[in-house]
Amino acid sequence: RIVSARAIEGYSVSLVFDNGEKRVLDCKDCFFPGSVFNKIAATDDFARVFVDDSGNLAWDIDADVDSNKVWNNRIDCCRDACYLKSVPAS
Repeated sequence: RIVSARAIEGYSVSLVFDNGEKRVLDCKDCFFPGSVFNKIAATDDFARVFVDDSGNLAWDIDADVDSNKVWNNRIDCCRDACYLKSVPAS
């Protein structure tokens, strides 16, 4: 599980997993024509990254909408995929 996430420069996310590992996930490749990630392309929107109740990486598309009530307001990334696609933090 991801226990903490923080956006860092260049559309990357600093992650800490429950096994103590610190890793960095580069999300630049998620931004392509037609991608749902384009909805959070503004750096302030991308910076609102958080860990959801399931331990996955997530963003609310509209910060003023409760994603627990409006399910399609959330973008999430599976914690396993985040681990596999990330690299150890230096």
